[in-house]
Amino acid sequence: MQGTVNLLEAAFKSSETKIILTATTDKVYENNNGSKMFTEKDSLRGKDPYSASKVATENVIFAWRALSKINKGPKLLTARAGNVIGGGDFSKNRLIPDLVRAFNTDKELIVRNSSSTRPWQHVLDPISGYLLMINNVLKGNDLDTLNFGPNEKSLEVKEVVEIANNYWKSNSGIIFNKSTDLLEANSLEIDSSLARNSLGWSPMWTQKEAIVETVSWWKNVLDNSVSAEQRCGLEISKLLENGNNQMKAL
Repeated sequence: MQGTVNLLEAAFKSSETKIILTATTDKVYENNNGSKMFTEKDSLRGKDPYSASKVATENVIFAWRALSKINKGPKLLTARAGNVIGGGDFSKNRLIPDLVRAFNTDKELIVRNSSSTRPWQHVLDPISGYLLMINNVLKGNDLDTLNFGPNEKSLEVKEVVEIANNYWKSNSGIIFNKSTDLLEANSLEIDSSLARNSLGWSPMWTQKEAIVETVSWWKNVLDNSVSAEQRCGLEISKLLENGNNQMKAL
């Protein structure tokens, strides 16, 4: 949160800054583990430290947005994306990186909260949405906040593991831990219809395709078929060639 404040203070001192887009998370919404698909107008509330910090960031942006209108400062945008996945993420305690490490070494992996659902999406899909949003606002359209997520119903963690394992065909032992983290939401769905209607944006990859694309990235890079840079370039080219028409026009 304080980092966002520092960035905004610096940006407001520059007359060259026209727009600032801050990506927070789909986890900012007040989530009671129902089947609701969250829209941009729903209440925000963080239940765990991560989501609470992102809600705090949203509150900072909301306050600075009011100041910006008074002082004719830059336009402040927020984007809330689903669970992004993609090659090159080495972080621990994240599902796909943990799976890849287990698959690559044929080691056992314990997966927690297997029935939890998340709106999984390839990282390039929301990034394309961010660019479209900025371009749209530069043309004079009035947008503040947009959701970016998959078109279909969120997949369970167990389904993600099965899709990834079917592609990799590893000998790893996957153990599903039935215990549930009381702080993390069991279900999460976001509604991206406003982004579709206002920007013409839509994800290029389905959730299953995004998982396969991510696992394929790792498999190709780890077996030295291509470099990480080359594999990223291939995915970016695929997005530009096969993505929506609005993205091609940028």
